[in-house]
Amino acid sequence: MLLVILLVTMAFGGYFGVRALNAAVARSGIHEMESEKILSQARQALLAWSVTTDDSLPSATVSGLFGIRAFRPGNLPYPDLATGLTSTTPSDGVRDIGCARTTWAGSGTLRPITATLTNTQKTGIRCFGRLPVATLGLDAVAGSSADVSGRWPWYIVSANLVNINQDCPARLDGTLTNTALATGTNACGNINTPTAPFQWITVLDEYGAVISTRVAAVVILPGQVTTRQPGNVRQTRSATALPSAFLDTVDNAACVGGRCDNGRLNATPLTFIQCVKPASTAGDARFSANYACTDRLTYITVDELFAYAAKRIEREFTACLAEFAQNNANKYPWAALAGSPSSVTVGNTSGSFPSNDASANPTCANQQVYWGGWQRAATYTVAPDQSAAQFSFASLAGRPAVSVP
Repeated sequence: MLLVILLVTMAFGGYFGVRALNAAVARSGIHEMESEKILSQARQALLAWSVTTDDSLPSATVSGLFGIRAFRPGNLPYPDLATGLTSTTPSDGVRDIGCARTTWAGSGTLRPITATLTNTQKTGIRCFGRLPVATLGLDAVAGSSADVSGRWPWYIVSANLVNINQDCPARLDGTLTNTALATGTNACGNINTPTAPFQWITVLDEYGAVISTRVAAVVILPGQVTTRQPGNVRQTRSATALPSAFLDTVDNAACVGGRCDNGRLNATPLTFIQCVKPASTAGDARFSANYACTDRLTYITVDELFAYAAKRIEREFTACLAEFAQNNANKYPWAALAGSPSSVTVGNTSGSFPSNDASANPTCANQQVYWGGWQRAATYTVAPDQSAAQFSFASLAGRPAVSVP
């Protein structure tokens, strides 16, 4: 009788043990799906914002401090880290107007990105903080800003892409992607020769191999509280805690000094590593026994961002040409001189996309403020009789010409 009881007990114990394990695996799978959904939504929201007119600033700010309109295709929002121009509460989901420095200690003054920054100031700039969910039109993040469960993404963006004064870099289009970092008094370049004064971001795969050194922005979902190296220090999270209280470390021989740190923001260039599921590291000599990284990340490369912006500009250019033809007996405008969109010469059939035409009113003048210099990156050709036109972005490899009509 005793043997039967023991066997029954063992059977039920095994059943409930397996059931508990299956439940844990199911919860883990659900958590992964939720993480992927959050990151996917964040990525798409950032891309959409980059080609959408930004009307979130007060009109006085738009027309005064930061120029005529705080938007140009390819721009991305500042992170949400502290109190901003349009917000008085840190970590409220509203983007700030400025970036932190490497000396950030949980509070301080943010610095807007402008062409007047010195070389020393540029070196210390790091644009990081929470994802500005309210600015991006995403659902508010559940829970407090302390985010113990790690469901509010962190957002790191290259300072090349947040300037709303449209002067640093002096021009934002596909030509910027192949420009080396610049220093000196004219680090932001000029409208004809833009330069990238700030660093791009580097992203590594889980093994430490480089995925891309030309990343525009990274979104990281922290996950649960874990321990960081060195010393197995457990994270302590709060509304004003540093990124290291949320983002993890990975000991990996491929990383600088043998350790990658997603919470280290004074590296040059900024470098982030994708984490893997803990079960995937078991028995793998490439990972240390104390592997505890739970970060999940997504990213947008510079080339992808500008290709996305170029699609928006193609639509704008096409509509602009159609409007011009409708108002000018089905004729398209003459081409501008190469690199000089406003220098239109009657009879010129090849050059830059024209911002105005000598024989008519400015072409789509009310839209040009949003183009941010993109017409300088376009090659425009019109038939000698002005009956057809086409343009392409030579600076973006593989982009086909767009013909009108």
